[in-house]
Amino acid sequence: MNRFASLVALLALPLLAALVGTAHAQMATADLVPAAPRIYHPFALGFSTPNIAPENPAALAWGAPSRVAAGMLDGAVEDNQAPFTSSDVSGNYLGGRFVGPTFGFALERQSTKQDSAGFVTEDTSSELQASLRVGEWLALGLGMGDYSRDAGGFVTDIGRIQYGATVRLAEVFYVGVLAFKDSLEQLGTSTERSGTGFGLALRTQGPWQWYLAYDALDLPDFPVVTADTGFKSSTITAQVNAGGFLLGVSKADVTRNYDGGGPSDITSTNVDVGWVPMAGFALSLRSSKTDLVDNIGATTDESVKFSALAVSWLF
Repeated sequence: MNRFASLVALLALPLLAALVGTAHAQMATADLVPAAPRIYHPFALGFSTPNIAPENPAALAWGAPSRVAAGMLDGAVEDNQAPFTSSDVSGNYLGGRFVGPTFGFALERQSTKQDSAGFVTEDTSSELQASLRVGEWLALGLGMGDYSRDAGGFVTDIGRIQYGATVRLAEVFYVGVLAFKDSLEQLGTSTERSGTGFGLALRTQGPWQWYLAYDALDLPDFPVVTADTGFKSSTITAQVNAGGFLLGVSKADVTRNYDGGGPSDITSTNVDVGWVPMAGFALSLRSSKTDLVDNIGATTDESVKFSALAVSWLF
């Protein structure tokens, strides 16, 4: 890392920390983790993805090296109210990312299952993205995603189209914007909503790599069909790859639109460790904990905890 990049990293760290954001979106540029699951709680009706395709498809253009990856997760959803109950969560994910000098694309799929005393909820998500790099400072992206939840025969399907752009400044600093539209199918009724995202990130290159990012999402409710599905989230992420050894942490705060239909506040923390060289075999582990509580009424008090292992080949 040159002296300029080091100076920018030192200056950006307190700035990003002061923004006090929170979780893992990759809005401005790709992060340093090859693959790891992101799980949104059912109340949020968001996408559960393996983090191979970034939230903003334009960020894919800065996501070298290319990779193929697969992994699995295991955990539990715990109801912290008396009487205490717990249900199992398991899943798997896989995908690939190719990043060339001009074009990039990514494909990923994740499947999770929650078993609560025989009542099974299954979630499946898939994503396809493409990016176009325009010179050394601008990238554009387009993505399509599909999310499906089967809760004991009650099926919800969401299709998503994403449009994004990112700008690279001063070699290591990135700014990204995202616009997307979701189409929901539920109980034979269709409806749509539009959302936006914004992100700032610092990512250095070389044998020592730093990634610091702040991301924000604004997702309104679906009108008519389902209340309380919208939310606003903020995420702050800090990662370092020291000659192949990866260490990272991210924290996400989600505030839901609320009228008594579920938890109003969701806080999620992810910790990542692993061996991630610039090329070849990579192994990474994620530990995640998400807390869901009401800021009024105390009708919801749950925790979602899981560990996930990912095996990747970087090239």
